[in-house]
Amino acid sequence: MSNNNQNHRKFLKSREKNQVQLGEYFPKELFVEELESYKDQANIIFIMGSTCSACDFDPIKQFTTKHSELKYIMFYEGVKDKIESYNFQFPIISVDLYEFNKIFAYNFVPFVLGLNDLNQIIGLGTFYSEKDIENIVYPLLRVYKYEKS
Repeated sequence: MSNNNQNHRKFLKSREKNQVQLGEYFPKELFVEELESYKDQANIIFIMGSTCSACDFDPIKQFTTKHSELKYIMFYEGVKDKIESYNFQFPIISVDLYEFNKIFAYNFVPFVLGLNDLNQIIGLGTFYSEKDIENIVYPLLRVYKYEKS
């Protein structure tokens, strides 16, 4: 089999590499002015792009509706018209994902992070469903929602 016939398999060998690790602090430079009030409290952060074919906003809407007492932020690359119909009730910050990736050191969307009130990352990963989001940020849910009730 020639090399050209195997080029399509290269992507199978790559792995999702989280350069940002659990327990690390969320980069302070990403708390732009409009997010100043979100510092030093637990947050769930979504990172999405309008050109991403895997970026489905329905799981975000379902999750944020179910857990409306939590704080959310979305970093989003693209035209906001695409997501206006979801009527999200949290800040949506426009970003250039290429520049954002330089600071944050990740290169995949859709992505979610759970931050505790010290801005430490206590959950992170890609998601494709509401259940994925819930599993990724479960440590945050357990401490800030389930244990308080």
